[in-house]
Amino acid sequence: MLTRFIFFTALKYAFALTLILVGILQIYLIGDSILSGRVFFELFLWSLPVFLFYAMPFVASISCILVLRSLQKRRLDLAFSGFGMSPLRLALYFAPIGALLTLFSFIIALQTYPYGQSRLSISQKPGGIIKDLWLVQKFPERTLFYHFGIVDLSTGKVYDASVLELKDYVIKSLVQSKEGVWLGDSLKLNSARVLDLLSGQESVKDLSYSYVVLERVGQLAKRPEELSMGELILLSSVGKKVGLNHRQFLKEATIRVLNSLAVFVCSFICIAFGISFRSWRFSLLVFFIIFTFHWLLLNIFSTLLEKTNVSFGASIIIYTPILGVLGLSLYYLRKLHRV
Repeated sequence: MLTRFIFFTALKYAFALTLILVGILQIYLIGDSILSGRVFFELFLWSLPVFLFYAMPFVASISCILVLRSLQKRRLDLAFSGFGMSPLRLALYFAPIGALLTLFSFIIALQTYPYGQSRLSISQKPGGIIKDLWLVQKFPERTLFYHFGIVDLSTGKVYDASVLELKDYVIKSLVQSKEGVWLGDSLKLNSARVLDLLSGQESVKDLSYSYVVLERVGQLAKRPEELSMGELILLSSVGKKVGLNHRQFLKEATIRVLNSLAVFVCSFICIAFGISFRSWRFSLLVFFIIFTFHWLLLNIFSTLLEKTNVSFGASIIIYTPILGVLGLSLYYLRKLHRV
């Protein structure tokens, strides 16, 4: 009975908070620019998954805190304690709603978040020169990943080009060329170094690929934020083997996972401290501290992977203080007793 009450009450609060945040997003978009009805609607739809992904730790934590407030105002927490319910057991009743919202955040991170990012960035692509460009071309039997250090849209020239061919998630070949030219829908790479990773054979020759016309390259250019989780994991795992910058993909995939897990971790920490100290107001204070701490550590982690040569293992350690706070909250739940 208590599980159902907490679950559905928190779910209603989460839905109401989401509607409020969506309304704020609409007001922001309206105030930011003058758009036609259709363009505004499309921009709103593309912004929604990105907005919700980053807002889910906030929604989950505040929803649980509001439920705790309702219990404490009615002194139900003291009543449960009188019947022998431990603080830890009461906190665990909040776990199902945290797990559901975490799952929802993971679903957004898998597909809808990168799709929203890609649609939002179409109008932001530079019109002259594109640096560090990634493109994906899928066929029924294979997948090609293109990387260009520089693409000059005005002349069609490309520099520092790489083409990675995968078949059944196995790297088949790697093509590298210092320069080439993109004419229409034909990409030509001059004196390309071709390495067959299955046989180990290597050769140098001119190659040509048929892809989209050059004018559409700016629209198709992908940043790590626009790749699906599957593509990020694939590129981060195979990139190091072939000399590509795999750290940017590893960083993006890790941030999506950590932000999704933060939905459960942040909400549980807030509830644990609120129950331990019998104050929903204290849990609200804890939320603002832990939420700020979460984003600060994510930014430090991101900077370490992007700007330094620190290993991934050493970089991810920077986020462990959050787990320390989680452990501290569990300690208080187990050790503090009702008077």
